[in-house]
Amino acid sequence: MNRFIASASIILTAFAFCLLAACSNPASDGISTPAPTWELLPTRTPAPTEAPPAAAADLSAPLFSLSLSEFIERFNACYRRDHGLALLRPADEWVELTPQNGLRLFRFQSDPSLSADPAILIWSVGGDAPMERLCLDFSDHGYTNENRIFYEKLCRCAFLCAGFDRETAGTLFDTLFSLANNETYAGGDYDAPPIRTLCHNGEIGLYPWYSGGVVHIDMIPVDEALLDSLVESGTELLSLKAEEGEVLPSARP
Repeated sequence: MNRFIASASIILTAFAFCLLAACSNPASDGISTPAPTWELLPTRTPAPTEAPPAAAADLSAPLFSLSLSEFIERFNACYRRDHGLALLRPADEWVELTPQNGLRLFRFQSDPSLSADPAILIWSVGGDAPMERLCLDFSDHGYTNENRIFYEKLCRCAFLCAGFDRETAGTLFDTLFSLANNETYAGGDYDAPPIRTLCHNGEIGLYPWYSGGVVHIDMIPVDEALLDSLVESGTELLSLKAEEGEVLPSARP
């Protein structure tokens, strides 16, 4: 009898243990227990930012007081503001050509592998010396409208670098490009280009010429003595009225 009671007690104890275990493990009834949820803390998302505006070019120094590297910096600031990129490569990546008239000559082309690509040429005593002449070239060889538009961008940006306003820069390009394509402006070479017409503001002069299927627009520093000398040699002078973007015949005799 005592043995039966002991056995029953063991069975009841085991049954109670199993029942307790089943109650403490809801998964035993076939229903999955959801994973615990945690409080989601707000993440720190940065506020959207706009690209910084392109820095305005410093035009306080006269164009022809700049070295090649300084001109590149000014040109790129102007070009980036209008077109979103810095176009000119560093000075040590420009091609140096045969010196002319005692000056070193540097040339930039966006794609040097294309001979017809518009070019910028700069003359100076040396890389750190002030520029003495700047020429913008456009080749008619393999003419494309895309190249002509790119050439206009180069010219307008160079004119802005010289301190001309946008309206005057546009007028200058239209006037000089049209004259350069006139057959009366053909002839000459880089050593001694003809100056048949000079647009000027008393400090900077611009003149067109054409040779070997290439349109050239030159920029040079001018003063009263040079203007007088050009008049004596038969050059037509056109004064720039910058505030109205007009090119007018010079009042000089």
